Amino acid sequence: MFKISLLSTIINHKITFAVICFLLSLIHFYLTGSPLSF
Repeated sequence: MFKISLLSTIINHKITFAVICFLLSLIHFYLTGSPLSF
């Protein structure tokens, strides 16, 4: 039970991290006109 909740938490954090990175690159693209490269 604990492993399942821990796994879902890790997955949720990865999704959140991906969304934040996407938003940051979108803002960077809007401000500078060039896509942000990681």
